[in-house]
Amino acid sequence: MKRLYLIIGLLVTAASIFFFLRAVSMHWQSIRAVQLGTDNILVFTAASALYILTYISASRSWLLALRCFGVRIELTLALKILALSQFAKYLPGNIGHHVGRVLLSKRAGISGESTLLSIVVDSMMVIAAALFCSIPGLSLFTALLKDSDVDAVRTSISILATIVALVAFALLMPPFRNYLRTVVARHRDLVSMKNARTLAGNLLMHLTNFGLGGAALFAISASLTPAELAFYPAFFQIVSIYSAAWLLGFLLPGAPAGLGVRELCLLLGLSPLIGEQNALLAAAILRLVTTLSDGLVFLIGIALRSRHPTETAI
Repeated sequence: MKRLYLIIGLLVTAASIFFFLRAVSMHWQSIRAVQLGTDNILVFTAASALYILTYISASRSWLLALRCFGVRIELTLALKILALSQFAKYLPGNIGHHVGRVLLSKRAGISGESTLLSIVVDSMMVIAAALFCSIPGLSLFTALLKDSDVDAVRTSISILATIVALVAFALLMPPFRNYLRTVVARHRDLVSMKNARTLAGNLLMHLTNFGLGGAALFAISASLTPAELAFYPAFFQIVSIYSAAWLLGFLLPGAPAGLGVRELCLLLGLSPLIGEQNALLAAAILRLVTTLSDGLVFLIGIALRSRHPTETAI
């Protein structure tokens, strides 16, 4: 079994590296013509540092989700697993990082069921955090929808109907329904006061995550505009735009790491603030910064794994 995990890990790692390099090449062309001065490089380095810090808050949030199911691990282990598994988000389908997290967690002695349940809980909390952080930009996106041909009501109803249909279809399958009933009975104390405090901490970490990511985008956007970009309310609007873009990339399946979906959302949201050309450039630079930072974090994860050779890179 260990050899099987090793083979799967190596295959997923190789595929992740391929699609990662493909993503770098795609977005490198968008940045190639940009004249970067010393100030820009410093800003982009700071943006990269802010983005890398999101791995710490994300690791902490997942760690707290695991606690709801009686699993306690150190932050360093959670960070190591996420540093390696998140690299697989560049695989088509946008689920490779979840698969990688399950495999690495099993090698660390965490049951597959606990990991899967923690991912579900963590995903629900991150969606809630993204929705909350998107609130400041709702007026901006409402104005954009009015100027476009998009029927917001019909689109929202279609997305909701699709989600309901998928859930209903899953519940109609006896094996899944029986498994769900067993899991609910086993973890009926998930909504206890103790876990409520843990989930509140999880939500706070996700809010911190979006704040850090939004700060990175704000720094990039401010460096591209000739006029000074006021911190208030621009910062909160950009955090909102970043959160909404992340949420759309997360919910729409098939886009590796949200490629394309998030850029379009950033373009629409940032254009009224910094102009369409700068918005396009900011979206491309953010993708380049996050992509290269993901590669750096993956290398850090490999370095951490060398101290514990029983782990498999995903």
